[in-house]
Amino acid sequence: MHFRFILASLLLVSYLMVGGIPNLGQVRPSEMHGPDMQEKRLLVNLVRVINTAQMTYRDTEGGSFAEWDALVASQGFKKAIDEFSRSSPRLKDFNFGAPTEIVSGWRLCLMVSQDKKSYSIALTSKSDKGCS
Repeated sequence: MHFRFILASLLLVSYLMVGGIPNLGQVRPSEMHGPDMQEKRLLVNLVRVINTAQMTYRDTEGGSFAEWDALVASQGFKKAIDEFSRSSPRLKDFNFGAPTEIVSGWRLCLMVSQDKKSYSIALTSKSDKGCS
């Protein structure tokens, strides 16, 4: 009986050391660093700026979403840039004149429905021939 208890304890410890906890050498996506990850964080924050500005615009303009020029000119857009540039300072350096030219190597497409009750954002790499 004592032998079974020791064997079960050893198996449990072995399981926890090998398979039960994440590999300490394994890098999780949230812990990744480097230029690619920094650029992806910047682009995610860009999309967050647009989404936040659209929600503010909708709330102040009677439920309608904005086309690009009206969105960029809105006070909500300026506030969103200020908010998200705390974690991504490069956002303040972007030229928001034309959505396709904001970030070098990336194409941004903002589509607002005819009734202005919905919108979609697509941010794609110009060099990627696939659909990522």
